[in-house]
Amino acid sequence: MNYYSRIAAQQENELRPHLEHLIRLLLWCSDELGGSIDPAKIERELKFNPLWEVDAQTDANIRKTVAETDNIYLTNGVLIADEVRETRFGQFGLTNITKFSGDEADLEKMTSEVYSDWKERGNHG
Repeated sequence: MNYYSRIAAQQENELRPHLEHLIRLLLWCSDELGGSIDPAKIERELKFNPLWEVDAQTDANIRKTVAETDNIYLTNGVLIADEVRETRFGQFGLTNITKFSGDEADLEKMTSEVYSDWKERGNHG
């Protein structure tokens, strides 16, 4: 995580000023029709992709590969189903949350779901 944070800081502090200057220069240049664009009149925002999040397709591919690996382990007797379940889903099992961004709303949602599931199973003393 520190690696990605350092790269994100470099993008913001070192790359952004140079890229914005380059974009302004390109907008001021004449196009093939002989005109140029005033950069001050255009709303634009330079956004960097998040470095530590994968897109939905990549996430699906990773999950499929992990599931296939688990199936091979189960088929060959390397692991038993309970070991795979505990390794992949922990003691609380599967929840509706597939990604945890770490923000307060996600934490509240996850806490609420775990507590509701715990109550439904009758584990409340």
